Amino acid sequence: MKQIKELNPDAEKWLRNISLEMWTMSFDGGHRYGQATTNMIESFNGCIRSARFLPVTSKVEYLYYRSVKLVAERRTQTLNDLQNGHIYCQKSRELFENIEKKASAHKIIPYNEQRGIFEVTTARYKTQKGYWKGGNKHTIDLGKGFCSCGKWSRYHSPCSHIVAGCLMCSLDWKQYIEPSHSLTILYEMWKYEFFPLANRAYWTFPLANNWERYGTLFPDENLKKKKNKRGQRGQSQRIRTEMDNSRKAISCGRCGQEGHTRRSSRCPQNKH
Repeated sequence: MKQIKELNPDAEKWLRNISLEMWTMSFDGGHRYGQATTNMIESFNGCIRSARFLPVTSKVEYLYYRSVKLVAERRTQTLNDLQNGHIYCQKSRELFENIEKKASAHKIIPYNEQRGIFEVTTARYKTQKGYWKGGNKHTIDLGKGFCSCGKWSRYHSPCSHIVAGCLMCSLDWKQYIEPSHSLTILYEMWKYEFFPLANRAYWTFPLANNWERYGTLFPDENLKKKKNKRGQRGQSQRIRTEMDNSRKAISCGRCGQEGHTRRSSRCPQNKH
């Protein structure tokens, strides 16, 4: 680990994240398409983050009209792509273009061209931070749609290694793309419609509560995100709970007292 840190200062964080992802994926079964940490609750929390300073009724109204706008825009975009003759959505098209571009630089060694078994060595390249990446070897089996990198089973779309093997065998690599990337499947998600709500005076059912007795409700400006100045660190939007509190008190490694560390000037055993 020490040698890896010297080569890349961010290696420890990268290894911690990749180990967490690998542990999660080992019990996933391929059902979440590579989503190791996010879930529906976090997505909903991201939607209401910008409206959490509003009263409850205003927040519900904000979420409703935001959903109306989102569904209408995505439905229109999907229909326009279908009319223009596209098969996959825009993000999938950009992903496949990058994958095909990377595949052209791979080195392929055929082991059994009839069965589609190859060894693929990725091209070496230098990142913007000056680190060298690539040069990894992967084993692919086109008959089973398998690649040792695990991206095909994780994202349900061919990786650049499988694309390189298909190009060598003159096969159509798009046959390994799952239908979830197609616009027809995407349209099934955005085809449902919202209908305008009638004016409150035309409602045929009584209100559950008499909201007028609470008076006028005002937003809590303290919960609203403040605009940061240039060069200033952005304000965290996360609502902290008791789980964020430190469970272990800080204690000094020399004197054993709490409230300071061994490097602090408050330690009585430090020589001044």
